[in-house]
Amino acid sequence: MLVLGELRMSLDIKEVIQIARAQFKELLPDLSIETTDIRVEEIEREGENWAITFSVPNPNYSPEALLAGIRNARTSARVAKVVVVDGAEGQFLALRERAA
Repeated sequence: MLVLGELRMSLDIKEVIQIARAQFKELLPDLSIETTDIRVEEIEREGENWAITFSVPNPNYSPEALLAGIRNARTSARVAKVVVVDGAEGQFLALRERAA
């Protein structure tokens, strides 16, 4: 948190993404995430907070899923989660499932 007298300054978006990416990786160790495999999908402002959606390759994905349909295969190829971060202090607030 940056403080100038009584004025609080918000974190910039790059700082928020770095914080959210670290939380994402820490909270999902079972996905064996490589940093290069983490993809930012969406960035949304929720009041003073930021909701950053990340995705990684699904470790349970099977190419045979193509037989079930292209749309289903595309969505099951990656796992996506939303990390919510306080925009002023950078504190982790929540981890949510991404709505399909």
